[in-house]
Amino acid sequence: TYRYVLSPVIYNKLSASKVIQEAAVRSNINRGVLNAAWDAIGSVIQTWATEGHSVAIPGLGTMRFGVKAASASTVEKVSSDLITARKVIFTPSVDIKNELRTTSVSIACYDRNGQLIKTINSAGDKMGDFEVELLASPEQGGSFDGAGFYNENEVVLIKANPASGYQFVKWDDDVTDAERSLTVTEDNVLIEDGRLTVYGLVENIAQTCAARLGYASYVLHKPVRIGFIGAVRGCQIKRLPRVGETIQTRIEVKEEIFGLTLVDAEVRLEGECIAETQMKIALEKESDAQPEAHD
Repeated sequence: TYRYVLSPVIYNKLSASKVIQEAAVRSNINRGVLNAAWDAIGSVIQTWATEGHSVAIPGLGTMRFGVKAASASTVEKVSSDLITARKVIFTPSVDIKNELRTTSVSIACYDRNGQLIKTINSAGDKMGDFEVELLASPEQGGSFDGAGFYNENEVVLIKANPASGYQFVKWDDDVTDAERSLTVTEDNVLIEDGRLTVYGLVENIAQTCAARLGYASYVLHKPVRIGFIGAVRGCQIKRLPRVGETIQTRIEVKEEIFGLTLVDAEVRLEGECIAETQMKIALEKESDAQPEAHD
């Protein structure tokens, strides 16, 4: 007899340096200062928690030392040998509990062969009004995570799983990451419900890259080459800008080699980082580009 068991899936593992970097962006505090504070707070929490104190964790709750131990039938048998495990016990704050209580959950059901057979969104068996259908070409080329019914404007995590002997190439919209997110919309335009969509933000970053690369060609009196998005990696969207809000997009070229340009990009709104990603741009061969006229 087989039974289905729920198990959470970690979306991403964020290092201490990544957390410190994001905190520096949000607070405008020097990263070095935050790094020193991180080390100091961690040392204090570790010392006090192992001493038996219940220690506050900023914005999360409290942490304390605990043990798992066997029982003893008489007081004479009580000793430290009864301890089978030492652990740290975390108690979330009321705010975190309320946030978790209202957080929507997507459940993917797999059979014992690893095949996705059902997707449930939010609590219970409530299904959305829009279906996300994922098809492989050829059909036997692989399977997908994330297909199912969702509500409009819901952000969905989808993933392509190539079958043995096959390799994932790209999605229909030329995104080459096998795992990505998409926003469920009725007509899938760049503006939806008064906000720029995820695709709109990605396109904005791509156009910023195009402007930079085109200007560089102009300065060097070289033909402007057509560019294509080769890959989008590590894309994190914190919020979508409303119509009328002004965003600032900054790119940093990390590497240029063999017609490929790798950039780090971030989008800011009123000083807040609302999106960041790494993008790879592939340029056509110089022999195929049309020369630009210069004065």
